[in-house]
Amino acid sequence: MTSAYSYPTLLPRGPSAYPVSSGDSVTMRECLFIVIFAILLAGAYWLHKSGNTYVGMALVGVPFVAVCTIQPRVGLYAYCFWQSWDAAFVIGDTDSGWLTPAKMLAFLALGTGLLPLLKQNAKLLASQALMGWLFAFTLIVMFSCVWSYDPARSGRFAAQLVVQLLLLWVYVKLISVDLAYIKRLFFWTFVGGLTAATYTILFGMNQTKFGRATLSESANPGTVAASLVTAVSCVPVLWIFTRRNWFRAFLFVGSLVTVLGTFATGSRAAVGGIGIGFIAAALFSRSSAIIGRMVVVMLMCGLAFGAAWGSLHSGLLGEKSEARLAGWLGVDPPSGARSVIPRGGREEVWRTAWKGFKGTNGIGAGIGEAADANLRHAGIYKDVHSNILGSLVEMGILGFVSFAMINALLVIQSWKMNIRKLTGPAIVIFCGYFSFGATHTTYVTKLFWIPITFMIILFEFDARVRDPSMLNTR
Repeated sequence: MTSAYSYPTLLPRGPSAYPVSSGDSVTMRECLFIVIFAILLAGAYWLHKSGNTYVGMALVGVPFVAVCTIQPRVGLYAYCFWQSWDAAFVIGDTDSGWLTPAKMLAFLALGTGLLPLLKQNAKLLASQALMGWLFAFTLIVMFSCVWSYDPARSGRFAAQLVVQLLLLWVYVKLISVDLAYIKRLFFWTFVGGLTAATYTILFGMNQTKFGRATLSESANPGTVAASLVTAVSCVPVLWIFTRRNWFRAFLFVGSLVTVLGTFATGSRAAVGGIGIGFIAAALFSRSSAIIGRMVVVMLMCGLAFGAAWGSLHSGLLGEKSEARLAGWLGVDPPSGARSVIPRGGREEVWRTAWKGFKGTNGIGAGIGEAADANLRHAGIYKDVHSNILGSLVEMGILGFVSFAMINALLVIQSWKMNIRKLTGPAIVIFCGYFSFGATHTTYVTKLFWIPITFMIILFEFDARVRDPSMLNTR
C-alpha cells in the first residue's frame, strides 16, 4: 500500500527534492531588477512633481513593458504583488471611477502571457472540470447582459470576468509547471500584502471617510482587508517549500504584521477568514493523525484569540476598528467605544435580496444589478453583499448552480491532492476568499479570481508531480 510520499523517483524526502526547479523565491538578478525599478520610480515621482507626469510614466512604463515582453512571468508576479495596493488608486472620480492600475496591468500580463503559449502549451491535468464550470459561470454572466436592467453596466462587468478567466488560464499554464515559479508568485503576493499592511499601520490610521484604517481616502477598508487575507494565505505554501530558518522567521514576523494590518481595517469577514482558514486547515489536513490535528486545532484557536486580544490592547487600532473586532470576539473594547452597526445587519440585506431574486422570475437581474433588483422588487436600493446570494439575484438559478459547483470542486480537489501537505494550504486559501465573499460581492474582482487561480495552480502542480512525462513541460 502506497502513501502520498511513496514515489521514490518523484518525491524524495524533503521539500527541496521535488523533481522540478526548486530555486529560491527570489534571486539576486530579481533583486537587482527591483533596485533599478525603484530608482526609476523615484525618478518618475520627481518628474511628476516637476509637472512632467507623462515623461515619468514613460520612464517607468517602457522598461517594464519591455521586461514583461521578454519574461512574461514578471507581469504575472507584478499583478499579484500589486493586488494589495490597488484599492488606493482609482483613476477618475472616486465616487464613480472604476479603472485602477491593476486593470491596466491585467491587460499587460494577459497580452505578454499569451505569446509563449502560442508555441508551448502545458495540458491541464487535474482542473478540466473546474475550468469548465468557471467558463460556464462566465458565459452565464455574459448572457445575463441581454436581459439586464442596465446592459451597458452589466457588459462592463462581464468584460472584467472574461479578462479574469483568460488571465487565470495564462497563470495556470505558465506558473504551475515549475515549483520555482510557484514560490516566486506566492512570495511576491505576500510581500505586496506585507508592504500594504505596513503602510496601513504606519500611515493609514487617520482616514476619515470610512473611520477605519486603510490605504487612502478612496480605498474601502474591506477591500484592503480581503487583499491582505489573500497575501497571508500564501504563507503556508511558502512555509512548506522552504527549509531555511531565516526565511521562515521572515514569514512568521511578516504574517503577524499583515494580520495586524487586517485587524486595523476593522473587517470582521476578513478576520474571520484568516481564523477559520487556519483552524480548518489544521482540522482537515491529511498530513497527520486525528489526535495530532486536534492538538493543532486547539493551538490555532488559542493563537488566533491571543493575536486578536493582543491587537485589541496594542493601542494601534482605531476606535471603530477596535470596537468591531471586540464585538466579533464578544468582549468589551479597551477604549469603551461601541461599534455602530445597523440593527438587522447583513440578515436584513439578505432578506431584501431574496425578494429581489423572486422579482426576477428566476433568471436574475443581470451582473452588477442586484441593488437595482432590490429597489424594484423590495423598495430598497441596497447591494446584496454576498457572492452566494449575489449569484442568485444577478444571474438567476443557473448562475447560482455554476457558482456552487465551482466552490464544491475547489473543496473536492483540495481533499484529493496527492501531496498531502498541500491540502491544508489549499484550505487556507479557500476559507479566506470564501468567508469574505460570503458577506461581500467579489466575483467580478481579483479578490475572487486570484485565490481560485492560486488553488488551481496547486492542483496542477500536484498532478504534474504525479505524471513524470509532464515535469519538463514549459
